[in-house]
Amino acid sequence: MRKLSLAFLVLLLFLTACGGEKYTVSFYSDGEKLFPDIEVGGEPVNLPLPQMEGREFLGWHDEAGRKYDDNSIFTGNTTLYAQWAKKVLTVKFLDYDDSVIEAMEVEYGTGIDDPPAAEREGYEFIGWDQPLDNITGDLIVRARYQKRAYTVVFVDWEGQVLAEATVLHGEAALSPEPPERAGYVFLGWDKNFENITSDIVIAPVYERIDFKTEYADGGYYIGAYYGDEETVVIPNELDGIPVIGISAGAFQDNLRIKNVVFPASLKEIAERAFYNCRSLTKIEFPEGLEVIGAEAFADCWALTEAVFPATLSHIGDLAFYNCDLIAEIVLPASLKTMGAGVFENCTRVERAEIHAEIIGVQAFSGCSMLKELIIGDEVRKINPHAFFACSSLVEVYIPPSVIAIGDHVFSWCGKLQSVRTDLDNLENLRSMFEQITLIYANFEIEPRD
Repeated sequence: MRKLSLAFLVLLLFLTACGGEKYTVSFYSDGEKLFPDIEVGGEPVNLPLPQMEGREFLGWHDEAGRKYDDNSIFTGNTTLYAQWAKKVLTVKFLDYDDSVIEAMEVEYGTGIDDPPAAEREGYEFIGWDQPLDNITGDLIVRARYQKRAYTVVFVDWEGQVLAEATVLHGEAALSPEPPERAGYVFLGWDKNFENITSDIVIAPVYERIDFKTEYADGGYYIGAYYGDEETVVIPNELDGIPVIGISAGAFQDNLRIKNVVFPASLKEIAERAFYNCRSLTKIEFPEGLEVIGAEAFADCWALTEAVFPATLSHIGDLAFYNCDLIAEIVLPASLKTMGAGVFENCTRVERAEIHAEIIGVQAFSGCSMLKELIIGDEVRKINPHAFFACSSLVEVYIPPSVIAIGDHVFSWCGKLQSVRTDLDNLENLRSMFEQITLIYANFEIEPRD
């Protein structure tokens, strides 16, 4: 756009009013007249200053290329031509912290085809905040970023994927529940994931253990065994806490172990703790043991010996069912309760000495080789089927302490010839047998010699 300045108009009027020899000065640019002609005399005049969008005015020149300015003297009619240069603009590229990445000079109306690249750790550069295709003024542009996103994968000890997530740079990943691994304790993950800065695969770290433990009643219970030793030594304490029990099924179906060394601190062996441990040959229970749970040693076919402590108070149902090689059983006076079938089908038992208060239902049922049976003065009750099918029994002594006998206590004891008691208890014992049912039993009730 071309503009005629107020100063130039004033000059024009002044010169017109003056006398003397006059010359005409014309002003052109690119073939177009920029200003009205002026008349000049022999004195310097202020030449007009044209403006054009996107151009910088360099000065006036005549056809011969001579330059004219406010100090020039005209000596004839003159046509002046405006000389221009494209405006040069400055574009500053600033980073996220306003530091200058680069400053570039460009011509007015042009663009920048290859702007500088910006980098920021943990971020992806996504461009500049203003267009750069048609620059018409000095410009400040700022880099635009977005946080980088990374893939975080949690795997188990075999490399199987547990969880996968997308996490932004510098942020924390959320871990899944640590996978349980039999025979190992989870220690943590192998990499830190509080400040994610790259794609990462994270695996669990474990420590091999022999025992899984469970805390209860002020002590540890052995919940499982993961070792491969034939002789298992259970510690007295772990981390200063006593081992007081063996949990249900802790050693169940372990076909390798042959011997177990129990801790002196042991109080309880829960149900099926050693069920079907078919290589187990010998066990000696520690003094202090109080409870042996149901089926705790059932189907331990190789078991030849079990020594019971004087502290034992309860044996559960079928605790030693089908332990086919045990030859002798001695039950202490501390034993107050017995479940059903505790020693049922222990077919190799030849001697049993019982000081328990109650002999349980089917306690020795099917012990076909039992020949020597000692019933102690502590026994008060013999439950039904207690010695059912003990076909090798010939003679049994029942002390006066026994005040109750159940049905079929000696049924199918075909070799039993004599059941003896003290003389002063003879009629009482006969009376008890008269009140119960027996089959395939033919014996005399006689006084003790």
